[in-house]
Amino acid sequence: MAFIRVHVDGFRNRLARICARIGLALGAGRGAVPDAGDGERLSKAAIIPVLLQLKKALEAEDVRAADRLLDELSARPLDSASTETVVCLVDMVLVSEFAEAVRAIDDFLSNA
Repeated sequence: MAFIRVHVDGFRNRLARICARIGLALGAGRGAVPDAGDGERLSKAAIIPVLLQLKKALEAEDVRAADRLLDELSARPLDSASTETVVCLVDMVLVSEFAEAVRAIDDFLSNA
């Protein structure tokens, strides 16, 4: 019971972020979310430093640092490919698939 009390807030925050992302994805699918165009959004190269920090946090299984970095990435106006990657990373971290998230970062960076 003590474990649950300690970790419930972090879980609730991650779950809220995932729900918000699902809402955005569903709205975008219906055209409800206006798109400013990728020209006004940050490119892959602009987020590489944050992704490298995120990779280190995931390798160390530092969930707090990973959550903070994912929040930072989520708040940025990213291009569509970067947004898709960040959404996938949030999903992976939510279910503690840290190694898979590290591989996804490596794949994303190799294509940058």
